[in-house]
Amino acid sequence: MTADLNVNESPVDGSNPQELALELAKAYSTALAISMINENDRPFSRISESVEIDHGECRRRLTIDWHLPTLAEALHSDPRMQDSATIRSFNELNPTLVLPIFIARKGRLMNHFCVEDPAGTKLYLCGQREGQERTQIMLRVFWEVVGLTPPGSSYTAGRLEELGHKYLEVPAMDADAAEARVGHVVSELRTLGLPFYPEALGRLKYVGNYMAKRHLIWLHLTARPGQAVRLSVSYRTRFSADYSPKPPKGRYQPKSIFKQLDEGARRAVGQEPYEFRIPLSMHSLCTSYHFTQTAPAGTFFLEQRFAYEQTLTMPKTHQRGTFEESLRKSEAITQGENEAGGPVAHLYARNLPSKVGDQVYAYTLLRERPPGTTALVMWLTLFASIFFWFFWRIWDGLVFDDTKGIDVAALFVALPGLASIWFSRAFKDDIRPRIPLVSRIGLLAVGMSAFYALLGVVVRRGVCSPGSVVCTPELMAVFSRDALLGVALLLSVLTVWLFARKWRFQKSYQVLQKNIIDPYSR
Repeated sequence: MTADLNVNESPVDGSNPQELALELAKAYSTALAISMINENDRPFSRISESVEIDHGECRRRLTIDWHLPTLAEALHSDPRMQDSATIRSFNELNPTLVLPIFIARKGRLMNHFCVEDPAGTKLYLCGQREGQERTQIMLRVFWEVVGLTPPGSSYTAGRLEELGHKYLEVPAMDADAAEARVGHVVSELRTLGLPFYPEALGRLKYVGNYMAKRHLIWLHLTARPGQAVRLSVSYRTRFSADYSPKPPKGRYQPKSIFKQLDEGARRAVGQEPYEFRIPLSMHSLCTSYHFTQTAPAGTFFLEQRFAYEQTLTMPKTHQRGTFEESLRKSEAITQGENEAGGPVAHLYARNLPSKVGDQVYAYTLLRERPPGTTALVMWLTLFASIFFWFFWRIWDGLVFDDTKGIDVAALFVALPGLASIWFSRAFKDDIRPRIPLVSRIGLLAVGMSAFYALLGVVVRRGVCSPGSVVCTPELMAVFSRDALLGVALLLSVLTVWLFARKWRFQKSYQVLQKNIIDPYSR
């Protein structure tokens, strides 16, 4: 499929309609590629990006609405576009278009990359060689500006030709070597002393460095210029919710002591990350951008918004302020930040700006949907505290010699067993890794108190039985009626705290639901 490509070929004379159609199709593809790397052009009308995060993997699916420009719009400076017969002949032949669809960074692994049409048919993607040749054709357009300058001598002409070949090899090189090659070519051009057109070398260096770090993914599409097409792009990349982008020098914001303790406690009890910072894909290539992320079962999004990469380590107020200031300067519009509270995060943007070195991220914050496991743990701690108050009340009767300690111990063995049965349904669902910290603390407290009670019975009825020589006053103090009172008070306080947290979760969830539903209830 690469036989028709030749980066050094000359334009056909137009006597063969088939060859002319292929050349125009190639020029059309090159014009669309230039529009994709141009900072000011937005070739796509709308992109909807759906994201799913799971176990170190980010699954993305982009739905691209693309109104292809007409042949005359894309090649407006080509004199052949003044001939209606040429355009009519091109449309009748309807050659297969090879179009750029995605810009990827070199060295970035993207698994299961696929492009489909609305019927679900997988479209052909150009191989590495064909894609590099297509990119070389685009780079040749920028190099031709350099070639317009008269060389002055055969030696200079030879040097220009040699440097041109080196410049066109950039797409086939790795990122570091390609960037070094671009710098070498531009510096050599400056030493020639030729009167190049203004900004020609700067533009050549910018485009070269851009393509040195990236490569274009091309596809074969059976469509006519001017048609509206919808394509679906899906792929998977590596992702870690624990990773925060490295802040630039001078912008590091140390974490507060409370934040450090909170993160340490969550890691200690095995809670999965609940904050996600997801880099956006291709938002600068479209006029309208829609981002969605699906929450795991039993959870909802407490917060959803856009933020710049360099502010993610700073306080949230600073993140919002910086982003809103950028929106005012660029006259962009965003929606969805005030509609958190559902199982799917929706964020909309129009003309969202892109900054070099400061990528736009989608920030989302998860929380378990009320009442959830917090209510279950609250009732469990309530029953456990009642049982311990009862244990403390009848303590004097349990330490008599004629009391059968094994019967009492059986009651405390049943407590964690009942808790396991109670939570078996919640734990077998996908929500298990995302049980909130308060619920995990409650479960930990009930389990430790049950173990303490069981061990206390064993110590009082066995190790510290009358006549034992290994029992010490310290051991008796640990498993005494006063210590039992402390455990009962701790469980009671924890029950009240869990009740307050449950009420707060429920209230905030209701407020968010009201904010979502109210605008659509009329």
